[in-house]
Amino acid sequence: MTSLSCACMEVILIRVTKFKLLGVFISSDLSWDSRVTYMLQKVAKQMYCIIYLAKAGVPVCDILCAHCTVSRSILIERLTHIYICTHIFHTMKH
Repeated sequence: MTSLSCACMEVILIRVTKFKLLGVFISSDLSWDSRVTYMLQKVAKQMYCIIYLAKAGVPVCDILCAHCTVSRSILIERLTHIYICTHIFHTMKH
């Protein structure tokens, strides 16, 4: 990490390789790696919950209902984030 000094406000700015803005990961190289890793971690958590419920003997229809309820809200959130990130990416390139 490299520290930069802003003389006008005497604020120390720290250079980072990625940050989260409005729920969207933005990396210094504008790649999707951070975002994809984050999404895969979310999927892994959901899969763990599904397996846990199945091992506990919860009926398949109830597991499916719970999964669809959670997945829909996550999907809508993720699609919104992807749209925002894509818009930021295109704005930065032009």
